[in-house]
This record gives sequence, structure tokens and C-alpha cells, in this order.
Amino acid sequence: MTSEPVNIFEYTTDDISISEKEYKRYMGVGNGKADTGLERMIDECRAELCRVIKIRGCYRLCDVDASDENGVNLGFIHPDSRDLSKNLRVCRRAVVFAVTIGVEADRLISKYNAISPSRAVAADAVASAAVEAATERLCADLKIKYGNMRPRFSPGYGDFPLSYQPYICEFLDCGRKAGIRLTESFMLVPVKTTTAIAGIISDDL
Repeated sequence: MTSEPVNIFEYTTDDISISEKEYKRYMGVGNGKADTGLERMIDECRAELCRVIKIRGCYRLCDVDASDENGVNLGFIHPDSRDLSKNLRVCRRAVVFAVTIGVEADRLISKYNAISPSRAVAADAVASAAVEAATERLCADLKIKYGNMRPRFSPGYGDFPLSYQPYICEFLDCGRKAGIRLTESFMLVPVKTTTAIAGIISDDL
């Protein structure tokens, strides 16, 4: 396969569905209704977050050779990960991607941390649910474009270490394409960012 370009995408908050169940789970509220004051505060945090976040990211195709059960060759990396190899066993290609809701979410959470810890918790939970929703939307779009896919697999899952984050970010040119960078401890910035590999299922395997 010839070298594939990096594709850039953007979504608005109208393009995703932020799960109320998901962000309340992050907050430990549960499925039931919280008290009126808490519900109002969560709604206000969600509304403000939706006004400031900027959903964007990038993705790129790579080849897959998962014939070795102890590791997988993706061309740009060759992780010794049995879990990733198993996940990609029925794939010849995969999509490597990054999704972020932007530094604006980090700034809002930081602002709330200084003035209202409870609002910071609510904003953080909604932001986590938002990046999950954006990732799910991207995966749905990729499935339409490329066909059936395996569940996404991120650095830090199973025996696929975070130390592969720099290679993924370099492969995607994340800094220039999506404003995503890494800390020395392999943490993504903006914080509400996801990187992952999703295998495209091959009919002939």
C-alpha cells in the first residue's frame, strides 16, 4: 500500500450525543435524578462546556501484520503486544486516529477548580463524556467509509503501553494537524484527548 495521507476532521456539538448517563456515572451520581440544585449546576456546566469546546482530530491508515501472536507490525511501529495482536488478527489494515475536544475544555475545568470544586467535577465529567461521544461518532463514520471494524484499542489498554503514544502522535502529525502534544510522561494535551487504533476487518482472513 502506498503511503496514506493524514485526514483531518472537525465536529460541532450538534454532531455528537453527549450521554447524560455517562457523565453522571463519572460523577458517581447514578442513574436516578440528582437533587434540583445539583441538576441545575450540571446543566449549566454542560451548556458552558458545549459553547467552548472545539472537536477536531486526525486519522491515517496503516498496514497490519498480526501473524505473530506475540506482537503486531503496523509499519510505523511493531509493538510486542499480544492483546493488540489478538485485537487485529482479522485485519490487514487499520485506522490510527486522535480525537480532542480542545484546550478550551481544560481551561474551563481549570477555571472551575479555582472557584468551585463541585463545578470542576461536573465539567470534567461532561468533558470526558464529550470526548467519548466524539470518538464514537468518528468510529461510526469510519465504519461507513471502510466497512466493519474491530473495537478501538488505545495505548494503555492491556499490554500495549503508553510509551507508544509518541510514535502515534508522530505518525499522525498530531501537533500540526490537531493541536495535540505529549508530556514527558506520555500524557496527552489537551487532557480530553483520545488516540487509538481500530482494525478494518478483512473478508479474506
